[in-house]
Amino acid sequence: MASGYVDAVRNVQPSGEYHLLGWSAGGTIALEMASQLEETGDLVGSVVMLDALLPEMMPSVQAAPKPSELFAQIGLAEVETETAALTFVDVAAEIRRQTGMDFLSDTVLESVVGRVEKLSRIVRDHTPRRYSGSVELFVAQHDLPEHRHLVEKWSQLVGPLRPYLVDCSHAEMSSMEALASVAKVLVDNPQGVESEAGESNHAGVQ
Repeated sequence: MASGYVDAVRNVQPSGEYHLLGWSAGGTIALEMASQLEETGDLVGSVVMLDALLPEMMPSVQAAPKPSELFAQIGLAEVETETAALTFVDVAAEIRRQTGMDFLSDTVLESVVGRVEKLSRIVRDHTPRRYSGSVELFVAQHDLPEHRHLVEKWSQLVGPLRPYLVDCSHAEMSSMEALASVAKVLVDNPQGVESEAGESNHAGVQ
């Protein structure tokens, strides 16, 4: 899967420097992409992982999100309803209304969501390789008690690792508020140089 993404990136940009970012399983994929690019001598400028779990830390079964859970996961305002549970038809229509993504049909949305379980299985069976470059890891603070050794384990595979806490849950990591916090860190530290604020944000991360 990662090699396919590498090919797609090269079709758009034949040579580095490459900047890679991924949330959840996408973070693990971004790291594998960086490893492959490094092996072929390409320049990787940055790797940003948003609350990416190591394969052994992922649940054995990860169910696809329900239609009503999608708003929070893609950073959109939720829709309150007093009637029956939201369907993919309802959610796709609301996403089109909020974003202008007129191409998004309920069929496309349901197909994408249905791949979550398959993607989680692929990542869970993956063995991350050692990557010598630096990595920025943003950790969802609300879920930290369940993954207390997340940073410690990733730091054994990459170097150096710079961890930051974000005041959100895993599902909220793609919300506008959480992404604004991520963007501020990346903009304030474009060369990966930790500021005093960044260092204090490491507190409680192991």
